[in-house]
Amino acid sequence: MSRAATRRALKEEMPRRVAALDMAKDDAFTLTASHRISWNNGATIAEVARLRPGSEPGKPLVEPLPSEFLDGAQRERVRARLAKFVEGLINKELGILTTIEGKAEGEGSLRGPAFLLREQLGLALGGTEGNIAPDLRQKLKAIGVRAGRFALFVPEALKPRAMALRAQLWSMSRNIETPTLPPPGLVALQIREPAEGETALPPGSPPPAGWPTGFAETMGWIPAGPVLLRLDVAERIAAELGYLTRRAPAPPPPDLASRLGVKADTLGVTLAALGFRLMEAPPLEEGMYGPPTPLRVAQPRPQHHQPRGPERRPGGRPQHQGAGPAPQQRDRRPQQSTRQAAPALPEGMYGPPVPPPERPRHEPRQDRGPRPQQGRPYQGKGPPRHEGARPDGPRPEGTRHEGPRPERQDRGDQPRPPREGNRPGSGRDESRARPPYQGPIRERPEPRKPPEPRINPDSPFAILAKLKLR
Repeated sequence: MSRAATRRALKEEMPRRVAALDMAKDDAFTLTASHRISWNNGATIAEVARLRPGSEPGKPLVEPLPSEFLDGAQRERVRARLAKFVEGLINKELGILTTIEGKAEGEGSLRGPAFLLREQLGLALGGTEGNIAPDLRQKLKAIGVRAGRFALFVPEALKPRAMALRAQLWSMSRNIETPTLPPPGLVALQIREPAEGETALPPGSPPPAGWPTGFAETMGWIPAGPVLLRLDVAERIAAELGYLTRRAPAPPPPDLASRLGVKADTLGVTLAALGFRLMEAPPLEEGMYGPPTPLRVAQPRPQHHQPRGPERRPGGRPQHQGAGPAPQQRDRRPQQSTRQAAPALPEGMYGPPVPPPERPRHEPRQDRGPRPQQGRPYQGKGPPRHEGARPDGPRPEGTRHEGPRPERQDRGDQPRPPREGNRPGSGRDESRARPPYQGPIRERPEPRKPPEPRINPDSPFAILAKLKLR
């Protein structure tokens, strides 16, 4: 068959293939590491389109591969079908992000974290302990978001299929091939063994083979000493250890090393990367017997902050702001006591020491200066009061009346007339008025004597009493 005949046959076959692609199920399409879409039509597997970065990381564009046998309508039909496949795949694996954003619409404080997670494909690096309040942390947990020690993330985005799609979209936005991910179920990735005397890998250590810089952290693998730990496992174990050591160092769980996927000799380095310290058991001293002290995990030592104060010069003196003189330093030398020392006991005598003689109460202190009131001008109201002895001579005459004091007018039983207002300066309250007048006070009657008992003269006791009197 000639070339022209072949081209004519393919041109006639293309509408049938486009119709078959449009009717194919989603499992017939596959994303490749080079960000292309392959179609398995049952007989062959062919690449039919490629992905391009879109307006958002979770909304890539589908571009059919160029072909001279496709017209504009057929090309649009292919693009629409493959775009539907990509959209369905993203909604299936990362649809939780859209659900979280819908739940956050009713709460203003949740919109920001939900938008950030959609932009970062479900994982935003960075600790959240100092940025997110406890009440907001509980609200995020209610809609499916975890605000952990190392990142703000959605646990569903760390599942194997979701992580594979995130890796595809992340590498597509950087125009690189998708790196190979570790097999599902793996907890730790070994980077390299630490060198002798090295407690942790230095920053910028090479990632696993084929992984570009920043890919491990974006996919949810955090560096922890010589290994990379999966984020959800690191968060779960760090929360458990934080609860155990909230009050004092505590023994770690017996299977901690296996849960972290590390060796026992590198457990301390791994815990240090998670924010804890492993306290080794001290060896027993010579002559001591008994079980050794178990391993314990503790919180990191608190850093002691320098006290706030004026900046110090290199010489050691504080530098005061302004051009004024420095304030006088308080004399902190111990003052000499005026109390006399106790006399020493003679040689050969024993007993408690003799207390020193106390200063008499009326004797003034020699080291005390004048009182603050002395030497100051009088600041009160009225003329100053003169202290001292009364001057000699007759008392100055005033307006005092001579003669007997006038007698009070007897009101009898009439009530006292009410006063016109309170006396100035008396401090009485108008609400505390006297009760109304209830008449003259009556004298209390004297108590009555009990009546004398009367004796019946005809009773036998009265007759017997008369016989005794005779």
